[in-house]
Amino acid sequence: MQSRNESPSLTVLPSSDNEKICFFISNIDTPYEGMVRPFINWTIELRLEGYEIYFILLNCSKKLKDFLEKYVHGVNLKSVTNFNEMLTYLYNSRPTVIVTDDYYARLRLINKIKNITRVRTCIYVQVLHGIHSIVDTFNLNYASLKFKLKIRYFGQRFIPFNFLRRPYKNLLLNQDLIIANSQTTATFLHTLYGIEPDEVILPPVNTNIFKTCAGKKNQVLLYLGSHSEEVDANFIRKICEILQTGGFNILVFGNVKIPEQMKNDFNLQYCSDVCDEELARIYSESKFTICPQKWEMFGYVAAESISCGTPAIAFNLMGFAEIIAQPKCGYLVNNKQEFLTKVESLTLESKNKCDRNTYFWNIETSTMKLKKVIESN
Repeated sequence: MQSRNESPSLTVLPSSDNEKICFFISNIDTPYEGMVRPFINWTIELRLEGYEIYFILLNCSKKLKDFLEKYVHGVNLKSVTNFNEMLTYLYNSRPTVIVTDDYYARLRLINKIKNITRVRTCIYVQVLHGIHSIVDTFNLNYASLKFKLKIRYFGQRFIPFNFLRRPYKNLLLNQDLIIANSQTTATFLHTLYGIEPDEVILPPVNTNIFKTCAGKKNQVLLYLGSHSEEVDANFIRKICEILQTGGFNILVFGNVKIPEQMKNDFNLQYCSDVCDEELARIYSESKFTICPQKWEMFGYVAAESISCGTPAIAFNLMGFAEIIAQPKCGYLVNNKQEFLTKVESLTLESKNKCDRNTYFWNIETSTMKLKKVIESN
Protein backbone atom coordinates (compact mmCIF):
# COMPACT_ATOMS: atom_id res chain seq x y z
CA MET A 1 0.00 0.00 0.00
CA GLN A 2 1.27 3.45 -0.87
CA SER A 3 1.88 6.16 1.67
CA ARG A 4 -0.23 9.27 1.89
CA ASN A 5 2.32 11.38 0.03
CA GLU A 6 2.26 8.94 -2.88
CA SER A 7 -1.51 9.12 -3.26
CA PRO A 8 -3.36 11.38 -5.71
CA SER A 9 -3.72 14.99 -4.73
CA LEU A 10 -7.12 14.83 -3.06
CA THR A 11 -7.82 17.30 -0.31
CA VAL A 12 -11.56 17.33 0.17
CA LEU A 13 -14.06 15.48 -1.97
CA PRO A 14 -16.39 17.88 -3.78
CA SER A 15 -19.74 18.27 -2.08
CA SER A 16 -22.86 16.72 -3.52
CA ASP A 17 -26.50 17.78 -3.27
CA ASN A 18 -27.72 14.18 -3.30
CA GLU A 19 -27.18 11.64 -0.54
CA LYS A 20 -24.67 9.13 -1.89
CA ILE A 21 -23.76 6.16 0.28
CA CYS A 22 -20.64 4.16 -0.51
CA PHE A 23 -20.09 0.71 0.99
CA PHE A 24 -16.41 -0.17 1.17
CA ILE A 25 -15.42 -3.86 1.15
CA SER A 26 -11.88 -5.25 1.03
CA ASN A 27 -10.35 -8.72 0.90
CA ILE A 28 -13.64 -10.65 0.99
CA ASP A 29 -14.13 -13.84 -1.01
CA THR A 30 -17.80 -14.72 -0.61
CA PRO A 31 -21.06 -12.72 -0.60
CA TYR A 32 -22.27 -14.81 2.34
CA GLU A 33 -19.70 -13.37 4.77
CA GLY A 34 -21.38 -11.78 7.77
CA MET A 35 -19.59 -8.51 7.05
CA VAL A 36 -21.17 -8.17 3.58
CA ARG A 37 -24.75 -9.28 4.22
CA PRO A 38 -25.93 -6.14 6.09
CA PHE A 39 -24.59 -3.88 3.34
CA ILE A 40 -26.30 -5.88 0.60
CA ASN A 41 -29.63 -5.91 2.44
CA TRP A 42 -29.48 -2.21 3.28
CA THR A 43 -28.82 -1.46 -0.37
CA ILE A 44 -32.05 -3.17 -1.44
CA GLU A 45 -34.16 -0.83 0.70
CA LEU A 46 -32.03 2.29 0.20
CA ARG A 47 -32.43 1.98 -3.57
CA LEU A 48 -36.21 1.96 -3.13
CA GLU A 49 -35.86 5.16 -1.12
CA GLY A 50 -34.01 6.85 -3.99
CA TYR A 51 -30.49 6.84 -2.57
CA GLU A 52 -27.53 6.58 -4.90
CA ILE A 53 -25.45 3.59 -3.78
CA TYR A 54 -21.84 2.77 -4.53
CA PHE A 55 -19.90 -0.42 -3.80
CA ILE A 56 -16.11 -0.32 -3.84
CA LEU A 57 -14.41 -3.72 -3.76
CA LEU A 58 -10.69 -3.62 -3.00
CA ASN A 59 -8.88 -6.91 -3.64
CA CYS A 60 -12.10 -8.91 -3.44
CA SER A 61 -12.91 -12.11 -5.30
CA LYS A 62 -14.54 -12.34 -8.70
CA LYS A 63 -17.21 -14.44 -7.02
CA LEU A 64 -18.28 -11.49 -4.86
CA LYS A 65 -18.19 -9.09 -7.80
CA ASP A 66 -20.28 -11.42 -9.97
CA PHE A 67 -22.82 -11.90 -7.18
CA LEU A 68 -23.29 -8.16 -6.70
CA GLU A 69 -23.65 -7.60 -10.43
CA LYS A 70 -26.29 -10.32 -10.66
CA TYR A 71 -28.36 -9.73 -7.53
CA VAL A 72 -27.80 -6.16 -6.35
CA HIS A 73 -29.33 -4.02 -9.05
CA GLY A 74 -29.15 -0.29 -9.59
CA VAL A 75 -25.85 0.34 -7.80
CA ASN A 76 -22.52 1.69 -8.95
CA LEU A 77 -20.02 -1.13 -8.57
CA LYS A 78 -16.25 -0.70 -8.81
CA SER A 79 -13.70 -3.47 -8.26
CA VAL A 80 -10.11 -2.28 -7.84
CA THR A 81 -6.77 -3.81 -6.94
CA ASN A 82 -4.82 -0.81 -5.68
CA PHE A 83 -5.34 2.07 -3.30
CA ASN A 84 -4.75 4.89 -5.77
CA GLU A 85 -7.32 3.55 -8.21
CA MET A 86 -9.83 3.45 -5.36
CA LEU A 87 -9.09 7.06 -4.40
CA THR A 88 -9.55 8.22 -7.98
CA TYR A 89 -12.93 6.49 -8.13
CA LEU A 90 -13.96 8.11 -4.85
CA TYR A 91 -12.98 11.50 -6.17
CA ASN A 92 -15.10 11.01 -9.29
CA SER A 93 -18.14 9.52 -7.51
CA ARG A 94 -18.11 11.99 -4.58
CA PRO A 95 -19.98 9.97 -1.93
CA THR A 96 -21.61 11.70 1.01
CA VAL A 97 -20.52 8.98 3.41
CA ILE A 98 -18.42 5.81 3.24
CA VAL A 99 -19.61 2.82 5.28
CA THR A 100 -17.50 -0.18 6.28
CA ASP A 101 -17.08 -2.48 9.27
CA ASP A 102 -14.53 -2.51 12.09
CA TYR A 103 -12.29 -5.36 10.92
CA TYR A 104 -8.90 -3.90 11.81
CA ALA A 105 -7.34 -3.96 8.34
CA ARG A 106 -10.39 -2.26 6.80
CA LEU A 107 -10.54 0.19 9.69
CA ARG A 108 -6.97 1.26 8.96
CA LEU A 109 -7.79 1.65 5.27
CA ILE A 110 -10.91 3.72 5.89
CA ASN A 111 -8.95 5.91 8.27
CA LYS A 112 -6.35 6.53 5.57
CA ILE A 113 -9.11 7.33 3.08
CA LYS A 114 -10.66 9.78 5.53
CA ASN A 115 -7.36 11.52 6.22
CA ILE A 116 -6.79 12.05 2.49
CA THR A 117 -10.30 12.84 1.24
CA ARG A 118 -12.03 14.20 4.39
CA VAL A 119 -15.16 12.29 3.41
CA ARG A 120 -17.53 11.33 6.24
CA THR A 121 -17.07 7.79 7.50
CA CYS A 122 -19.43 5.39 9.23
CA ILE A 123 -18.20 2.23 10.97
CA TYR A 124 -20.55 -0.69 11.53
CA VAL A 125 -19.01 -2.45 14.52
CA GLN A 126 -19.36 -6.24 14.50
CA VAL A 127 -15.84 -7.61 15.11
CA LEU A 128 -14.25 -5.93 18.17
CA HIS A 129 -10.52 -6.12 17.52
CA GLY A 130 -8.39 -7.79 20.18
CA ILE A 131 -11.25 -9.62 21.84
CA HIS A 132 -9.53 -12.98 21.27
CA SER A 133 -6.97 -12.01 23.90
CA ILE A 134 -9.52 -12.06 26.73
CA VAL A 135 -12.35 -14.33 25.55
CA ASP A 136 -12.20 -18.04 26.38
CA THR A 137 -14.91 -19.37 24.04
CA PHE A 138 -12.80 -19.81 20.89
CA ASN A 139 -11.26 -23.18 20.00
CA LEU A 140 -8.69 -22.72 17.25
CA ASN A 141 -8.14 -26.49 16.97
CA TYR A 142 -11.21 -26.72 14.75
CA ALA A 143 -10.97 -23.34 13.05
CA SER A 144 -10.77 -23.17 9.27
CA LEU A 145 -9.13 -19.77 9.29
CA LYS A 146 -6.23 -19.06 7.00
CA PHE A 147 -2.94 -20.02 8.62
CA LYS A 148 -1.76 -16.43 9.11
CA LEU A 149 -5.06 -15.41 10.69
CA LYS A 150 -5.07 -18.45 12.97
CA ILE A 151 -1.53 -17.62 14.12
CA ARG A 152 -2.60 -14.01 14.72
CA TYR A 153 -5.57 -15.00 16.87
CA PHE A 154 -3.46 -17.54 18.75
CA GLY A 155 -0.77 -14.93 19.37
CA GLN A 156 -3.32 -12.44 20.69
CA ARG A 157 -3.85 -14.67 23.71
CA PHE A 158 -0.38 -13.73 24.92
CA ILE A 159 -0.70 -9.98 24.31
CA PRO A 160 -2.20 -7.71 26.99
CA PHE A 161 -5.63 -6.56 25.86
CA ASN A 162 -4.76 -2.90 26.35
CA PHE A 163 -2.07 -3.07 23.66
CA LEU A 164 -4.63 -4.38 21.17
CA ARG A 165 -7.47 -2.15 22.36
CA ARG A 166 -5.70 1.20 22.21
CA PRO A 167 -4.93 1.51 18.44
CA TYR A 168 -8.34 0.05 17.55
CA LYS A 169 -10.09 2.54 19.83
CA ASN A 170 -8.11 5.47 18.39
CA LEU A 171 -9.05 4.47 14.85
CA LEU A 172 -12.73 4.21 15.77
CA LEU A 173 -12.77 7.57 17.52
CA ASN A 174 -11.32 9.21 14.40
CA GLN A 175 -14.46 8.31 12.43
CA ASP A 176 -17.66 10.34 12.17
CA LEU A 177 -20.25 7.69 13.01
CA ILE A 178 -20.03 4.50 15.04
CA ILE A 179 -22.92 2.02 14.87
CA ALA A 180 -23.10 -1.18 16.94
CA ASN A 181 -24.73 -4.22 15.35
CA SER A 182 -26.44 -5.28 18.60
CA GLN A 183 -26.95 -4.22 22.18
CA THR A 184 -24.32 -6.81 23.09
CA THR A 185 -21.78 -5.10 20.84
CA ALA A 186 -22.74 -1.71 22.27
CA THR A 187 -22.18 -3.03 25.80
CA PHE A 188 -18.70 -4.25 24.92
CA LEU A 189 -17.88 -0.93 23.23
CA HIS A 190 -18.89 0.93 26.37
CA THR A 191 -17.29 -1.33 28.95
CA LEU A 192 -14.18 -2.74 27.26
CA TYR A 193 -13.24 0.00 24.81
CA GLY A 194 -14.67 3.16 26.38
CA ILE A 195 -16.53 4.06 23.20
CA GLU A 196 -20.08 5.42 23.01
CA PRO A 197 -21.75 4.35 19.74
CA ASP A 198 -24.07 6.74 17.95
CA GLU A 199 -26.71 4.06 17.43
CA VAL A 200 -27.49 0.37 17.72
CA ILE A 201 -28.82 -1.07 14.45
CA LEU A 202 -29.45 -4.77 14.08
CA PRO A 203 -28.30 -6.27 10.76
CA PRO A 204 -31.24 -6.30 8.34
CA VAL A 205 -32.89 -9.57 7.42
CA ASN A 206 -34.77 -9.49 4.13
CA THR A 207 -38.09 -10.82 5.40
CA ASN A 208 -39.48 -10.62 1.88
CA ILE A 209 -37.27 -13.66 1.18
CA PHE A 210 -36.85 -15.17 4.64
CA LYS A 211 -40.43 -16.16 5.36
CA THR A 212 -42.38 -19.40 5.66
CA CYS A 213 -42.34 -20.89 2.17
CA ALA A 214 -42.53 -24.68 2.58
CA GLY A 215 -43.97 -27.40 4.77
CA LYS A 216 -42.06 -29.13 7.55
CA LYS A 217 -39.97 -32.23 6.96
CA ASN A 218 -38.28 -34.63 9.35
CA GLN A 219 -35.09 -32.58 9.36
CA VAL A 220 -33.10 -30.30 11.64
CA LEU A 221 -30.71 -27.55 10.59
CA LEU A 222 -27.42 -27.35 12.51
CA TYR A 223 -25.27 -24.22 12.19
CA LEU A 224 -21.55 -24.70 12.81
CA GLY A 225 -20.39 -21.10 12.82
CA SER A 226 -18.53 -19.17 10.18
CA HIS A 227 -15.10 -20.59 10.97
CA SER A 228 -15.80 -23.33 13.55
CA GLU A 229 -13.70 -21.70 16.26
CA GLU A 230 -16.98 -20.71 17.88
CA VAL A 231 -18.14 -24.29 18.52
CA ASP A 232 -16.99 -27.35 20.46
CA ALA A 233 -16.62 -30.39 18.20
CA ASN A 234 -17.29 -32.85 21.03
CA PHE A 235 -20.49 -30.98 21.88
CA ILE A 236 -21.56 -31.08 18.21
CA ARG A 237 -20.98 -34.83 18.22
CA LYS A 238 -23.36 -35.25 21.19
CA ILE A 239 -26.01 -33.17 19.43
CA CYS A 240 -25.70 -35.28 16.28
CA GLU A 241 -26.03 -38.48 18.30
CA ILE A 242 -29.35 -37.26 19.73
CA LEU A 243 -30.65 -36.19 16.30
CA GLN A 244 -29.61 -39.41 14.59
CA THR A 245 -31.17 -41.51 17.34
CA GLY A 246 -34.38 -39.52 16.84
CA GLY A 247 -34.38 -40.40 13.15
CA PHE A 248 -33.89 -36.85 11.89
CA ASN A 249 -32.11 -35.83 8.72
CA ILE A 250 -29.29 -33.55 9.82
CA LEU A 251 -28.60 -30.62 7.54
CA VAL A 252 -25.48 -28.63 8.43
CA PHE A 253 -24.04 -25.41 7.13
CA GLY A 254 -21.36 -22.94 8.03
CA ASN A 255 -17.83 -24.17 8.35
CA VAL A 256 -17.05 -27.52 6.72
CA LYS A 257 -14.16 -28.78 8.87
CA ILE A 258 -16.19 -30.48 11.61
CA PRO A 259 -18.63 -32.22 9.20
CA GLU A 260 -15.66 -33.64 7.31
CA GLN A 261 -14.32 -35.12 10.55
CA MET A 262 -17.70 -36.66 11.43
CA LYS A 263 -18.90 -37.87 8.03
CA ASN A 264 -18.07 -41.50 8.84
CA ASP A 265 -20.07 -41.44 12.07
CA PHE A 266 -23.17 -39.48 11.05
CA ASN A 267 -25.23 -39.01 7.93
CA LEU A 268 -24.76 -35.25 7.57
CA GLN A 269 -26.05 -33.34 4.59
CA TYR A 270 -23.87 -30.29 4.05
CA CYS A 271 -25.47 -27.22 2.50
CA SER A 272 -22.99 -25.02 0.66
CA ASP A 273 -23.29 -21.97 -1.57
CA VAL A 274 -27.09 -21.89 -1.42
CA CYS A 275 -28.89 -18.73 -2.47
CA ASP A 276 -31.14 -16.91 -0.01
CA GLU A 277 -34.30 -18.35 -1.56
CA GLU A 278 -32.99 -21.90 -1.17
CA LEU A 279 -31.82 -21.19 2.38
CA ALA A 280 -35.28 -19.84 3.25
CA ARG A 281 -36.79 -23.09 1.97
CA ILE A 282 -34.37 -25.14 4.11
CA TYR A 283 -35.23 -23.09 7.20
CA SER A 284 -38.95 -23.46 6.51
CA GLU A 285 -38.74 -27.24 6.08
CA SER A 286 -36.72 -27.79 9.27
CA LYS A 287 -38.35 -28.63 12.61
CA PHE A 288 -35.90 -26.37 14.44
CA THR A 289 -32.51 -24.73 13.95
CA ILE A 290 -29.60 -25.37 16.31
CA CYS A 291 -27.11 -22.59 17.02
CA PRO A 292 -24.51 -23.95 19.49
CA GLN A 293 -22.17 -20.94 19.44
CA LYS A 294 -21.24 -19.08 22.61
CA TRP A 295 -19.83 -16.08 20.76
CA GLU A 296 -22.25 -14.32 18.46
CA MET A 297 -22.63 -10.56 18.34
CA PHE A 298 -25.99 -10.73 16.54
CA GLY A 299 -27.00 -14.14 15.17
CA TYR A 300 -28.09 -13.94 11.54
CA VAL A 301 -28.94 -17.64 11.44
CA ALA A 302 -31.34 -17.49 14.37
CA ALA A 303 -33.01 -14.35 13.00
CA GLU A 304 -33.43 -15.85 9.52
CA SER A 305 -34.77 -19.12 10.94
CA ILE A 306 -37.34 -17.36 13.12
CA SER A 307 -38.38 -15.20 10.17
CA CYS A 308 -39.12 -18.44 8.29
CA GLY A 309 -41.33 -19.71 11.10
CA THR A 310 -38.76 -22.14 12.49
CA PRO A 311 -37.72 -21.78 16.13
CA ALA A 312 -34.03 -21.64 17.02
CA ILE A 313 -32.28 -23.09 20.06
CA ALA A 314 -29.21 -21.29 21.42
CA PHE A 315 -27.34 -20.41 24.57
CA ASN A 316 -28.90 -17.66 26.65
CA LEU A 317 -26.26 -15.03 26.02
CA MET A 318 -25.04 -12.32 23.67
CA GLY A 319 -26.91 -11.72 20.40
CA PHE A 320 -29.00 -14.86 20.64
CA ALA A 321 -30.53 -13.67 23.91
CA GLU A 322 -31.62 -10.47 22.14
CA ILE A 323 -33.15 -12.28 19.16
CA ILE A 324 -34.88 -15.17 20.91
CA ALA A 325 -36.61 -12.79 23.29
CA GLN A 326 -39.92 -14.61 23.56
CA PRO A 327 -40.60 -18.31 24.22
CA LYS A 328 -42.54 -18.73 20.98
CA CYS A 329 -39.55 -17.54 18.97
CA GLY A 330 -37.25 -20.29 20.13
CA TYR A 331 -35.44 -21.72 23.10
CA LEU A 332 -32.66 -20.29 25.25
CA VAL A 333 -30.61 -22.58 27.50
CA ASN A 334 -28.02 -21.83 30.15
CA ASN A 335 -25.49 -24.64 29.80
CA LYS A 336 -24.49 -27.60 27.61
CA GLN A 337 -26.41 -30.21 29.56
CA GLU A 338 -29.59 -28.15 29.38
CA PHE A 339 -28.91 -27.64 25.67
CA LEU A 340 -28.71 -31.40 25.02
CA THR A 341 -31.81 -32.04 27.12
CA LYS A 342 -33.76 -29.43 25.16
CA VAL A 343 -32.62 -30.84 21.80
CA GLU A 344 -33.77 -34.30 22.89
CA SER A 345 -37.16 -33.01 24.02
CA LEU A 346 -37.65 -31.13 20.75
CA THR A 347 -37.05 -34.31 18.76
CA LEU A 348 -40.01 -35.86 20.56
CA GLU A 349 -42.43 -33.01 19.91
CA SER A 350 -44.75 -33.38 16.95
CA LYS A 351 -44.87 -29.65 16.23
CA ASN A 352 -42.22 -26.98 16.59
CA LYS A 353 -43.62 -23.72 15.32
CA CYS A 354 -42.58 -20.12 15.69
CA ASP A 355 -45.68 -17.97 16.25
CA ARG A 356 -44.05 -14.55 16.28
CA ASN A 357 -45.27 -12.36 13.42
CA THR A 358 -43.23 -9.18 13.76
CA TYR A 359 -39.44 -8.92 13.71
CA PHE A 360 -37.42 -5.95 14.90
CA TRP A 361 -34.55 -6.95 12.58
CA ASN A 362 -36.57 -6.68 9.37
CA ILE A 363 -35.00 -4.84 6.46
CA GLU A 364 -37.37 -1.86 6.62
CA THR A 365 -36.81 -1.11 10.32
CA SER A 366 -33.03 -1.56 10.13
CA THR A 367 -32.68 0.63 7.02
CA MET A 368 -34.90 3.35 8.51
CA LYS A 369 -32.57 3.58 11.54
CA LEU A 370 -29.51 3.70 9.27
CA LYS A 371 -31.02 6.53 7.22
CA LYS A 372 -31.89 8.46 10.37
CA VAL A 373 -28.41 8.27 11.89
CA ILE A 374 -26.67 9.15 8.63
CA GLU A 375 -28.94 12.07 7.84
CA SER A 376 -28.97 13.52 11.36
CA ASN A 377 -25.18 13.56 11.92
